[in-house]
Amino acid sequence: MNSAYSSAESAHQLFHRRPYLAAAAIALTLSSCGGGWDCLDEGTCYTVGGSLSGLLANSSVTLQDNGTDNLTLSNNGGFSFNNTVDSSRNFSVTVLTQPVGQSCTIYHQDGSGYGPADANVNVICTPNSHTLGGTLNGLAPGTTITLQNNGANSLALAANGSFNFPTKVRYGDVYSVTVSAQPIPPTRTCVVTNGTGTVPDGDISNVSVTCQ
Repeated sequence: MNSAYSSAESAHQLFHRRPYLAAAAIALTLSSCGGGWDCLDEGTCYTVGGSLSGLLANSSVTLQDNGTDNLTLSNNGGFSFNNTVDSSRNFSVTVLTQPVGQSCTIYHQDGSGYGPADANVNVICTPNSHTLGGTLNGLAPGTTITLQNNGANSLALAANGSFNFPTKVRYGDVYSVTVSAQPIPPTRTCVVTNGTGTVPDGDISNVSVTCQ
């Protein structure tokens, strides 16, 4: 008699506790999926990620997904955002903070035209390019001087004033401006100052070439 009464009482308590148990089960499912009702409705939660390449050493880039979920990366290779999304197309990855001296471009950054791409977001970083130049002084009229950067990229000058090499230089690269051909006829000798260094994140305009 007591056993039967106990079983009936347990069943009665379980019946009245069903809404609470169901709510707890839903909450557990949502927490495992990143906290979205749509994840539960759709039955699947997706992790947005991909690969990063070209980032220079001792640098970092910060990405966002759907305008939030900030993710700072300091190494090339695979990555994934912390939060999940409810659809394989429901993502939009952007660059929040570019690395110093570089520009990062995102390919397959959203699901609008590429279909499911949960691990196919490609972030490629390239160094910024800048002009390399300066000022030429003292060149005798009717003569020509030829400069080079790193033993190439020749630039012939026939007049005093400012100059820029035709090819830009990249952030972090080493530059070295030299005189590859002195003025012809050889009435003067030209020397270069401020001609070497590492390319900063900006144009270089302080190379000085003086002929005397």
